[in-house]
Amino acid sequence: MSMTESAADAAALQTVEGTASEAWGERLTIGFGMAAAMWGVGFLARLPEVELPGAVVFIVLHACLLLGGLLAGSIARAAQAGLITGLINLLILGAVLRNLDGTFNQYALLWVPATLALSAGLAALGRALAGERHRSVDGDPWPMRFGLVTIGATLLLIGVGGSVTGYEAGLAVPDWPNSFRYNMFLFPLAKMTGGIYFEHAHRLLGTLVGLTTLVFMIYVAGFREQRTWLRVAIVIAFVLVCVQGLLGGLRVTGRLTTSMDAADLAPNTTYAMIHGTLAQVFFSLLVLVTCALSRTWQRSPQIAGGWSRNGVLAILLVLVQILLGAILRHGEATWALHLHYTLALFVAIVVGLLAIRSWGQEQQRPVASLGLALLWTLGAQLLLGFMALAAIMIDTSEDGPHSLQVIVTTLHQTMGAILLGACVGVVAWRHRLGVDRPGPVVETDAMASQA
Repeated sequence: MSMTESAADAAALQTVEGTASEAWGERLTIGFGMAAAMWGVGFLARLPEVELPGAVVFIVLHACLLLGGLLAGSIARAAQAGLITGLINLLILGAVLRNLDGTFNQYALLWVPATLALSAGLAALGRALAGERHRSVDGDPWPMRFGLVTIGATLLLIGVGGSVTGYEAGLAVPDWPNSFRYNMFLFPLAKMTGGIYFEHAHRLLGTLVGLTTLVFMIYVAGFREQRTWLRVAIVIAFVLVCVQGLLGGLRVTGRLTTSMDAADLAPNTTYAMIHGTLAQVFFSLLVLVTCALSRTWQRSPQIAGGWSRNGVLAILLVLVQILLGAILRHGEATWALHLHYTLALFVAIVVGLLAIRSWGQEQQRPVASLGLALLWTLGAQLLLGFMALAAIMIDTSEDGPHSLQVIVTTLHQTMGAILLGACVGVVAWRHRLGVDRPGPVVETDAMASQA
């Protein structure tokens, strides 16, 4: 065989492998995306303020499968993505089918194949209903989209974690990793009431985020990505999510034990503060990874850019604010409240300058777009900060936390994660495009093609 033929065969093999990898990326991204959507809808539907009828919840949950199937490139891939969703949902199927007395529904075994078949069938139906003119979503590669799914699931988890703190439900389930001595995935859904609902839902969603991050790491770092720094960053993200799970458990028990005996437990508020802060660091790392996986990033010119001092300062200030917020939500530190609201002024100035300067970079569209988004996020966070201050002044000494307080403070905490992630994204893009390097930036054809 000639060298030319060998090179052609190698190129063909690389094309086939690339196509197969893209197909798997499509299945995994849509499959995990539908699962995250269903878990999020399920959580919201059973909130005490909502409590939708079971039939309505069932319809809305399975509508997620129909809509997810629309994104697939073929009926076969939609069915495969639906099968992945069904497999993920098996994690909580046992809890749905378990009775209050600990026994299982007599048809429990039939629900396993039924769940898998229904998930695959509805996703395939969604794709079929789109018709032949439908095309799979164009644009960035599937690894980047998988990153967006992981970000979305993490943001949901941060919000649910905020509700746990808001309703003071962090110790509603006294043991870990079990739940009232049940296997966490087999704790009856019927027993998830009051504070137990928020705490146990938080644990389940944490498992979903951990699983999503694990598969994301294997797919991207193991099979798709060649950049060493990015592969390391994804591995670090997975390590962080594992540490997060451990910190969450130790916040409840204080030590590694499965006991429910109060004498063996030592709940630790410090772990709770670290847990809440580290979650937002993890979220920001996912934002950085996802930016680097985008097609625009990979096609951008290699410029030896400097780091924005304004941007780095903004990230540090927001991190300090997040830590102070965690101290406030887990304690009665009046000094932290005064420092938190005083520092908010400096955060507004520093982050605002970063946003405005980035928005003005019209020749580098990613920087300009993120700058505008950062400006809107900052405004929303400041508004939520004032609303949170007003909400916590409501006297709830007798009735416990008011729903309005929980909603506003949770939104404020969640928006803090988005603000930190936006700062990280802006700084990363400014570095990538050489916005902050010494001397003028000369626009290249690659830069111009982004506009």
